[in-house]
Amino acid sequence: YSLIHFDLVDAWRIGQANTVTNNYTADGTTSQVQLYSQWRYRLTEKLTLNTGFHFNILTAGNQYNIEPRLSLQYKLSSKHIFSFATGLYSRVEPMAFYLVGYYDGGEYIQPNKNLELSKAYHAVTGYEFRFFGSFRFKTEVYVQYLYDVPVKENDKGRFSAIISDVRYPTFLLNN
Repeated sequence: YSLIHFDLVDAWRIGQANTVTNNYTADGTTSQVQLYSQWRYRLTEKLTLNTGFHFNILTAGNQYNIEPRLSLQYKLSSKHIFSFATGLYSRVEPMAFYLVGYYDGGEYIQPNKNLELSKAYHAVTGYEFRFFGSFRFKTEVYVQYLYDVPVKENDKGRFSAIISDVRYPTFLLNN
């Protein structure tokens, strides 16, 4: 469980008069709850199945995700192991994306309050070679498909939350 409090003011000084202009403000409190469960079952002496799920809740916008996970491991021998894993994952963006707002006629508007969590599907397959003792070589091939990632489109191009480090847009869409 995490209790998150956030207070942001994004302002600029403009011109020689040093006039301060507030672009965005955001403040508020939200909570995040994460639960994880897994189950491991040895199907045979060489084949192991691992299943689980991750449950992620963000109270800002009442967002939640149930993310199933699955992996298989096959021991060809004591030195050679093949593996495969897949699952769904979600990510909470910086709180500024959810809580950023502006005043319009005295009313505080938060256009991103109900923004969905960013999501991804992952799949990985791997090979492990154990030399001796705890020395090993492992290689993996990894695929990731992103969806519900917050983006903003305008005539100048696209803005994506996954590459942001400077600005907080006023309106985002999950695509």
